[in-house]
Amino acid sequence: MDLPVAEYIRHRLIRFERSVDDVVVHFSEPECSGPWCASAPYREKCAIRALLNSPECQGDEHELLMQEYLRITQKLESFKSKFGQEYLNHLFCDLRYYSHAYHAAVCHLRHGQTGPDILHELSRRELIGELCRELKDHFDLSGIEALIVLMDDNLCSCPVSVQRGEPERADAPVFDRNRKPRSSARG
Repeated sequence: MDLPVAEYIRHRLIRFERSVDDVVVHFSEPECSGPWCASAPYREKCAIRALLNSPECQGDEHELLMQEYLRITQKLESFKSKFGQEYLNHLFCDLRYYSHAYHAAVCHLRHGQTGPDILHELSRRELIGELCRELKDHFDLSGIEALIVLMDDNLCSCPVSVQRGEPERADAPVFDRNRKPRSSARG
């Protein structure tokens, strides 16, 4: 493996673990205040998974980096188990926000508007998929899934070429367009 690639992945693993630790601190210490993002660990997880699966990340160090990734992922899972529905509710709020921001970005793009903000929102598509996978057994996601399918279809037919920030549809979940919606959240 190329040393700069391995170093970059190590840097991202540090960010991943720090994001998990920040969420743990926020939930463990009620007096803790300040900005935080419940889905930050999942954003980092998506980026690292893509890096670890890239052709540049092969060789001797790949196994060590993968072990570290799995250790931090287990730490996140333990935290999620400990704080349960309370944390899932925060993730669901983030998912709703990102889904609507993705919707707005695709609409702007359909009208020929591009810019860093729009590309940033489009780049969150993989995170939306990751959050959907995490929350599918706990919430009714049928409305969000329908919105994302519609926006993915619209994005594919956009007249504007998106050079950066285009969603990775291969990693994003494919939603069943014929599935009947569930009536309420599960808890």
